[in-house]
Amino acid sequence: MNWSFSPTNSFYKFCAVTGLIIMLAPMATLTWLFVYTEDLVGKIQLSSASIRIDVWHQELLSKLEENSSEPSSIEERKRRIGEEIANTTALRKTLAKQNADIKKANRYLGYVIVVGIPVVILYLVGWALAIFGFKYWYKFQLSKGTKS
Repeated sequence: MNWSFSPTNSFYKFCAVTGLIIMLAPMATLTWLFVYTEDLVGKIQLSSASIRIDVWHQELLSKLEENSSEPSSIEERKRRIGEEIANTTALRKTLAKQNADIKKANRYLGYVIVVGIPVVILYLVGWALAIFGFKYWYKFQLSKGTKS
């Protein structure tokens, strides 16, 4: 029994198309993941900056209330200062949560870099398979005398 393997036109097409898919799919996924994570980090940092401004504003209002010379009852001043302190405390808690989210998003960016290494390897394998498939598919077409 003679088992000889003679590749056909379909085999070369399969190699070419599979190589393209192996090249493009992981690279597109990695690009999407990177862009999504960068966007997430940007949104969180913008939100944190806004919260920092709100905290600063609340602290400034508290100081102005303490130094205010307008006649009002001591109980009214204490109530306002208590509300402003409560607002400042709530804003500080939100800011702490935002900072934790920033650390998490930055950690995800690190994961993107780690995932990038296998993606580059897959890209190179796909590139080699696509070149092999297209090259021999073209040669096969020339040897048959027809191009499709």
